[in-house]
Amino acid sequence: MAGVKTANQVFLKTPSEVVKKNFEFSGVDLATGETISTVVSTTVTPPSELTATSPVISGTKVQYTLGAGTVNKDYEVKTQVTTS
Repeated sequence: MAGVKTANQVFLKTPSEVVKKNFEFSGVDLATGETISTVVSTTVTPPSELTATSPVISGTKVQYTLGAGTVNKDYEVKTQVTTS
């Protein structure tokens, strides 16, 4: 079903690490044959510490490069996409 979709993910990293993480849109998120068209927005909460840059669409995934952050702090990274 075409529209705007959101994916959430939980993972661990240290502030000195720069990691690539995939946000998967599949199953109930995408209908058979539906594809990701564009990244609408990326939100990091709380803002200003963890960085999420360089979104790349690959099939049913959006990959981000994540860096910085603070030790023992939780962040929420949301990505919204439009679909075919």
